[in-house]
Amino acid sequence: MTKVLEAMTGVHASRIDFWATNIRDEQNGEAGRMEKQFLSLLFITQVTVPDDVLDSKRRLIDKNLQSWQALALYNFRIGE
Repeated sequence: MTKVLEAMTGVHASRIDFWATNIRDEQNGEAGRMEKQFLSLLFITQVTVPDDVLDSKRRLIDKNLQSWQALALYNFRIGE
């Protein structure tokens, strides 16, 4: 096979192997760069926060509005 490649291309087989190795290394390098680029996205996690903690951080007006909305929704369901 080596002789056929040399006859077809006029290039010594070791030179072709060198080119193939360079192309493969370049492709592997690009894959490695992409992996490093997106690596930071892999470690995103969701942290659940208990309702009592969320309630303690909300302002009083927000709590009142939520109560009014819940009451309006409750009254709407009763009226159906």
